[in-house]
Amino acid sequence: MGRLEQVEEPMADPVSESSLYVVFTAGGQRYAVRHEAVVEMVQPPSVVPLPGAGRGVLGLINLRGKVLGLVDFRLALGQRSSQEEMQALIQDLHTFEKHHLDWVDELEASVRDQRPFRLTTDPHACAFGRWFDAFRSDNVVLHQHLQAFSEPHQAVHAVAKKVVAHVEAGEADKAIEVIGKARTTVLATMLTLFRQTRAAIAETRREIAIVMPGGGSMVAVLVDSVEAIGGLTMQDDSELGEAAHHPLLCGVATDANDDLVLLVDADAVFGVFGKVAA
Repeated sequence: MGRLEQVEEPMADPVSESSLYVVFTAGGQRYAVRHEAVVEMVQPPSVVPLPGAGRGVLGLINLRGKVLGLVDFRLALGQRSSQEEMQALIQDLHTFEKHHLDWVDELEASVRDQRPFRLTTDPHACAFGRWFDAFRSDNVVLHQHLQAFSEPHQAVHAVAKKVVAHVEAGEADKAIEVIGKARTTVLATMLTLFRQTRAAIAETRREIAIVMPGGGSMVAVLVDSVEAIGGLTMQDDSELGEAAHHPLLCGVATDANDDLVLLVDADAVFGVFGKVAA
């Protein structure tokens, strides 16, 4: 995204106290900074690390000949970075993939060893099923990939019921045949989905940097995404606890849908991290 167009300031509303803000997301939370405190929004160029710069400062970037400090807003708030979150999610998917490979191996071993199958046949009770049912994401691409798991995941677990029925009928050979077919169909589909989803997670990670001025220089603040530029209505933050009283925050507001937005103190952001900018 390029330089922000100049927008005429709305007339003050003594009832709603609305102002114009840039609304962005970081770590699943919505934040906003005054529109006039934002110079532009850009895809961050390559970063030169700056050892000893402090928590949240990723390093320096060259933005059209100007050297700016790049701050990770998540890290500055004490959260894990988008990169760390992405790697954790990818590792979780690797683990869930292995669980299902092991699950099918154990199903086959139980038939061959003539012992009961003790693992869950309920797709909602396995580790992946519990995670799948609880997971929420604003990433549309990731959501679409995950929804594709529903049918094959249920089909994989349904295989166990068919296998147990064959075993109880004294048809071990048919049980092994069912497992072999499942390996090349529904299990193979799930393995493909795991690989595709991990790739999609890496490919769709597109953070954006909000460039803010201060002290005669500028600092770029890395956020997950920018949602909108619009008016907000100030709210009382007395009941929000510590979350609304971080040194980088200065209050709370609601948007037109009455959704909560935490307000960012642009001066505090630059005051803490702006000295890394040349």
